[in-house]
Amino acid sequence: MLNLLPWRQEQIRKIKRDFLLLLGLMTLLITVSSFAIRKEVLHQNLKILLQEKILAQEINKECVKKIELLKKNNSEQKVSGFLSEMQRQRKYLNILESVPNLLPPNGYLNFMALAKDELKMEGVLLSASDIPLKQFVSKLTKLHRLKLREQKIQLEQLSEQKFQLSFTL
Repeated sequence: MLNLLPWRQEQIRKIKRDFLLLLGLMTLLITVSSFAIRKEVLHQNLKILLQEKILAQEINKECVKKIELLKKNNSEQKVSGFLSEMQRQRKYLNILESVPNLLPPNGYLNFMALAKDELKMEGVLLSASDIPLKQFVSKLTKLHRLKLREQKIQLEQLSEQKFQLSFTL
């Protein structure tokens, strides 16, 4: 449609130009702020990784000091006991790290503990089928070479099951 009034056409062009200018400015602002946010997040992640590395080094130093102290006291049994406890705790940490990835999306842990050579878990599965829980147990036992000691599944509601699992390390 042709507008016969030139001042209206000029006004429409000015509004379009202002709109496009604002749109370009906002796009630039969003791009710059997203890069700044990404840089800050990467900086924070790097900072956390450095703190973890420093903490791991300090833990290793403390372990070496404790082992040397035990060796000075001629306590080979204590040294081997300390090392086996460290391995046990490291295995438990590996299990803790893998559980969120292995647990079904509709499964929730309420309790998890390590007592001597037994790992206990309690939780809820929001499903009428116990197949996801069986898959979780299967993956966990294969990944960490655990032996299932006891498994209790109790149907609470039509689509909710409470479970208790016990593994031998």
